[in-house]
Amino acid sequence: MAVVLGIDGGGTRTRASIVAGEQALAFAESGSIKRLRVGERVAEENLRALLAEVYKQAGVTGVSAASVGVASATKPGVTEWIMRVFTDFGVERSEVVGDEVIALDAAFKAVLEFCRSPAQVRIASVVLPMAAANARVGERATSVMASRTN
Repeated sequence: MAVVLGIDGGGTRTRASIVAGEQALAFAESGSIKRLRVGERVAEENLRALLAEVYKQAGVTGVSAASVGVASATKPGVTEWIMRVFTDFGVERSEVVGDEVIALDAAFKAVLEFCRSPAQVRIASVVLPMAAANARVGERATSVMASRTN
């Protein structure tokens, strides 16, 4: 079974979780990894401390995959820096995305869970991916969803 790491890197704090299938193995928090807010040195210290703690709790030395959403993912050097740290922590494959992407993914999943009828599920399954794609290029997902459903 694949062991997967997820990280939400915000401007104030950073949270990480490791799961295997449906089972949560570990959860940890640390300070911000947003380099624009705390600086490169502190951001790296926070990321490495977080990874060390969540790996210790999970009893692992590496993970099959990792996904990190971070507020400054589009800034030059941020993705490469995180990938270098991941290499040191035995991450086999990974992605770095903007924190808005993980927020939208979570919101859309919650909407789908609350759909009651097959028609609502069909509508949501068509509209939400379009909204997510548009939101990733800078449009607000809520306005896209509203325009598609009116």
